[in-house]
Order: sequence, then structure tokens, then C-alpha cells
Amino acid sequence: MSYLYLGVVALRKGEYVPAMGMLEQALISFREVGDGRRVSIALRIMGETELCQGHYTPATTLLDESLSLVRESKDRVDLGLTLYLLGQAARSTADYPRAKALFEESLALAREFNDGMSAGLALCELAIVARQQEDLGAATALLEQALETFDPREKFGIVACLHGLGMVAAQQGNAERAATLFGAAHKLREELGAPIPPFERDEYQMETQQVQTALGEEEFVRLSAHGRGMTPDEAVAYARQQQAPTLNAKVVDLDSVRL
Repeated sequence: MSYLYLGVVALRKGEYVPAMGMLEQALISFREVGDGRRVSIALRIMGETELCQGHYTPATTLLDESLSLVRESKDRVDLGLTLYLLGQAARSTADYPRAKALFEESLALAREFNDGMSAGLALCELAIVARQQEDLGAATALLEQALETFDPREKFGIVACLHGLGMVAAQQGNAERAATLFGAAHKLREELGAPIPPFERDEYQMETQQVQTALGEEEFVRLSAHGRGMTPDEAVAYARQQQAPTLNAKVVDLDSVRL
């Protein structure tokens, strides 16, 4: 099996150090034979590996090089993947203007290929950018749009929306809704074997702690269990329930954030 394949397998298992070692070997091999497309792919996956560890500077360097190569090759599928990861790196370092531009380009490409999954994930990322700038109304609208974009059978997308709306609710001070959505999202994550990405855990843990403090441990456990007991369809229906805006939220028309 190739070093690239083995590196990807190690990455998906969370074995980041051996993953980087194998990906570096793959990169050397691809450079030696002048295979530019595979060089860009190896760089992208290495960037993702660094991103998963919270190493944002090396991740950005690797992904920027991959982006330059993939733009030259005009491979629009690889371009969309690289833009998405580079957007996550930019968002994680609070470079919101760049993150927004990268996710918007990724979204446009996904729509060009009628790729609902990638489009929905780009919308979720744009929602995070909005939320981290405290534009909670825009974040909610983007997440609602993402829910409409994902195929209902695509549980990875549903998890992203439930998690995102839970984070919005937490920042709005709606602890009951946040705890319920966190419970529903956590149950789906367990079923899918899809934990929260390492570079998002600190913020999630901080918001969860604030929600638990606001509710008290017993009520937090009760509401989380209620969320965990929901079917995916029930969780989506709950997530779609409208709530009155809080003092911290900005109400925006969906059309104003439709991309």
C-alpha cells in the first residue's frame, strides 16, 4: 500500500505523528517524479493533519502551497477541499475575513457540482465565522439554510447543524436549548464515531461548562439525556423551532446571508 493511503488511514484513526511521517514520505516520492497533482494532495492532507492537532501556522503553510498547485491544475474538486481546510485554519486563528472568503468560494464550488454535503458543511463553517464575531442572527440563519441543504439521511451534516445551533443557544444564554441540542448532537456523534474535531474542543468545553453552571448539574444532565433520547428526525424538528431573539442576537433576514 502507498504511503499516501497509509497516512490517510493513520490520520482518520487520530494517529497524527505516524500519519505525518508517511505523508512526508509520499510527498518526497511525488516531488521526485514531478507529479504535481499528487504533491498538492499530499500537502493538503498534511495540512489537515496539522490542523487536527491545532498546529495552525504549519497547517496554513502546507495548505497555501497546496492551494497554489491545485489552482494551477484547475482541478475544481481538489480545489474545494483545499479551500475548506484552509478556511478552517483561518477561522481558528481568527482571520475571519479570509475564512469567510475561502468558505464562500468553497460553497460556490460545491453548488456548481450539486454537492449538498460540501455545500452544507461550508454553510456550517460560515455560521461559525458569524457566531465567533457575535452575529448570532446570521449564524442561526446560515445553520437553518444548512439544515435545508443536507440530505436528511446525511447524519454527519445533521450533527454539524445540531452542534452549531447548540453553540448559538449557549452564547444567547438559552441554556435549556443548548443542553438539549448538545445531548442530541453527542448521541449522533457516538453512533457515527465522529467526535468533535480537536481544534474545536476547547470552545465547546467552555460553552458546555457555562451551560452546566447556568442550569445546575442535575438539570443539565436531565436536558442532555432528553436530547440524547431524540431520534434524528425529532432532533432536527427541535432544532428548527423558532426562539425569540435575545439581547445578544442580531435578527437578520435569511436572504441577507444567502450566498
